[in-house]
Amino acid sequence: MDQERLKIWEILFQRALVLIDSAQDLGPALTTWSFGGGTVLMRRHGHRFSKDIDIFVPDPQWLGYLNPRLNET
Repeated sequence: MDQERLKIWEILFQRALVLIDSAQDLGPALTTWSFGGGTVLMRRHGHRFSKDIDIFVPDPQWLGYLNPRLNET
């Protein structure tokens, strides 16, 4: 996989972690989450380059805190 593209993805992943950490102050405790979709294919199997971060959460209440379309902040 192209190292430059992987570095860009890693920066995006760091931003996703910051988002998850900051959302902890707003909603119920988020103790588990997992990768999904193309993110899994890229990280686990090197199948393709993913241009986004697919994070799966066990509680649908979290969608309002993590999805920019549903979050006013």
